[in-house]
This record gives sequence, structure tokens and C-alpha cells, in this order.
Amino acid sequence: PACAGRIRATTTPAGAMRALEACQWGGAASPAAATWAHACNSRAELAAALEGDCHFIEADIMESPVGSGAAIMCHPPARESNLNVHDFCRAVAAAISRGRKVGVKLDFKELATVERTLEELDGELPERTGVPVLLNADVLPGPGGAQQAPLDAERFIGRCATARPGAILSLGWTHGPGLPLGYSAAMVDRIVDLCERVVPRDSQVTLAASATHLWASQRRQRERLLEYFTRRNRSLTLWGPSPPRVKRWIDTLDNHSTFVDTAAATWKQAAAVELL
Repeated sequence: PACAGRIRATTTPAGAMRALEACQWGGAASPAAATWAHACNSRAELAAALEGDCHFIEADIMESPVGSGAAIMCHPPARESNLNVHDFCRAVAAAISRGRKVGVKLDFKELATVERTLEELDGELPERTGVPVLLNADVLPGPGGAQQAPLDAERFIGRCATARPGAILSLGWTHGPGLPLGYSAAMVDRIVDLCERVVPRDSQVTLAASATHLWASQRRQRERLLEYFTRRNRSLTLWGPSPPRVKRWIDTLDNHSTFVDTAAATWKQAAAVELL
């Protein structure tokens, strides 16, 4: 991609950007109405997303196993990519300098990539430009018996909040394919405690939760999460396959504090929900 140079500043964030502000910057009426381009982990996928009309571009970040160990756009189990973080940021910056309004969500798979990615963001997409940035990681063990270990929560939050205080911290659990569905009381306790103890008071946080797991949680746990993550400086990001019953529930939520990034469910996934 062509070098973008520096983008002209449009806003100076006073504290973290709120979910609604982040979406309106890119033209979406609300977080629930925002559209996403997923797994933009190659040059071709990123180019297609930048040429399209999505409100947010999502990409995954891992450490390259060869050479200097540069941060690359890649999702496990893959370990190779033709797109690194430096070129990703430059391409987004170039598109924005041409008038494209799009936010970015970066999903970190390894803690070692966080600092160098934040440096690239600061160089190509500094906070003064007002570009919405979500910094995502699975920071706690969650349902389903995931094999992937969570990132160190305190180190991830500390690095992101220090280097990019205006970003939205997107925090969630690991997920595996197993049953039962739903977030346990212990899981809810830990994510709320983490936000209270570790996240700076002025930082914006979105809870990255599986829509189906949140819907299937016991009522008390579901209501605790909904109440906590619709306060000031908080929001929800619901992702993953969502059967019709789950979609109808999502439609009842506050669209000004809920990002909806869901997909159609398979018949097996829908059947599992119908059994609850």
C-alpha cells in the first residue's frame, strides 16, 4: 500500500471515545447498526474492506515465527501472512487520508505483539486523528474448554491504556466448542473485578461476549453483565453465531451501547439453543 504520511487531526479525544461516538465517526447511526469486515489478515482482504463501506475493519495479530518476529495479521492455526502490522496501519491511514471513514478493531493473540502494534498505531493513526480503535484480547478463561490460553489481563490492559488511552478496550473470555452454554457466576465475578481493579476509571471498555453464551447464562449473571456494561464508559460487543431466539433477544437491548457483530447459526447451533 502507498505511504499515507500523516493524517490531519479532526478531533482531540477528551478521555476515551464512547461506543456511540466511535460509530457515528464512521457514519453508523448506533453501535448496533455498525457493520464489520472480519479477518482482514491479508493484503487482498484489507484492500477489499477499504474499498467497501463497512464501518469497522477487524484483523488478528500474531508474532511471525520467522525473521525478526514482526507482528503480522494472522489467526491461529495459521502462522504466515503477507500483511504485517506496519503495512496494515499504513494502508488504513492512506484510505482515511483519501476520505474513507473507518474504524479498526485489532484482536491480539499474543502479548508480545502489543507494544510494537501500539507504536505502529501511534505513528500512522495517532489519537489526534479521531480514528476509532478497539483493542481486543481474550483475557480470562471462559466456557467450552478452549485450548488457547488467555493473555495476561493486567499486562494487556496496562500497556493499552498507557499507550492508547483514547482506545476502546475490548475484553473477553476464551471460548471452546464444548457445553454447557453460558457464563458462570465465577466468570462474571472475574470480568467485573478486572474492570474495577485494573481498567483506568476514564477508559472505555466493551465486553466482547458470545451472544449465544450471554443469552444462555443464568438470568442473574446475564443481568449483572448487562447492567454493568451499559454504564458510562462501558458497552457490549456481541459476536458469533446467533440463532433466531438469540437474535430476537438482541433486538431488545439498548442499541446505543451494544455493538452487534453476529452471524447466522447452523442448524446444530440453533438446535442447542432450542433445548434450553
